Amino acid sequence: MNREFTKIGMFACILIFTAIQAVFGIRVSPGVMTVRGIPVGVDTSLGIPLTLYNDEDMDLVYTVRVMKPSQIKKRWRDGYEEIPDTNWLYLADGKKFVVPAKGNVSSMLRIHIPDSESYYNQMWAVYFLVTAKSGGMFNTAVAPLFMLETKTLDEPAVPPAGIPGIAPSAVSLTVDNSKANIDFYNTTESELRLSMFPYIPGDDDEKVEIEATTGWKFDEDFMNGIRTSDKQIELKSGEKKTITVWSESFPDRRVQALIRVEGAPVIRYIRIFWNPN
Repeated sequence: MNREFTKIGMFACILIFTAIQAVFGIRVSPGVMTVRGIPVGVDTSLGIPLTLYNDEDMDLVYTVRVMKPSQIKKRWRDGYEEIPDTNWLYLADGKKFVVPAKGNVSSMLRIHIPDSESYYNQMWAVYFLVTAKSGGMFNTAVAPLFMLETKTLDEPAVPPAGIPGIAPSAVSLTVDNSKANIDFYNTTESELRLSMFPYIPGDDDEKVEIEATTGWKFDEDFMNGIRTSDKQIELKSGEKKTITVWSESFPDRRVQALIRVEGAPVIRYIRIFWNPN
């Protein structure tokens, strides 16, 4: 069964943060963005543009490239893996833009993930590397970070991508349905040893945190009430195991927490939503 949660437009959540700026008055917005509920197998607009600003007194030529974090030696948030193919994400108007002096140019973000059930339940990180030139005088770059989460699917026909594969990547609990099963898949050639525990981001976390879905605040009391049937599992190559998650806390408001899954070098997250209605 395919599950979707709180929507803004087509997607479960869009979170936009401040622009980033390099030298020479070059700005790009958004500087960091998380999009949830992205469909699979459909060429889709993400519903928001990438905007390139030029604060200089001369026209600038911007070139935009989609890059895996490892390609530009950038760190990214724990819990997200690199997007498998950067060609899936693109700007509607191409890769090169002439931005007028004291002006800006925008182009809509689009994505086309291949039609495979292995690409549901994914959490990916990707950068847009934006470089600017003016008559060969200078060349500078900024790199906005995008965190992309695809739609959830409870029982995909093929193992989900990722290490480990997880399905679903988010579950919604209610008073009448306070338990859910989560499947873990090992598609590697090695054994995986995983531990898991309830979690919400704290003040000591990295600057770019995993964000709460719009309309669902992280809640410490709810986190403390989450239980899992297993705190540790071992997965042989090709093996699948199921755990059960439930809540012993019943807030009177919509909240969420996470299950943090660890196993060197793996860190993954599962979103746990609570809906009192």
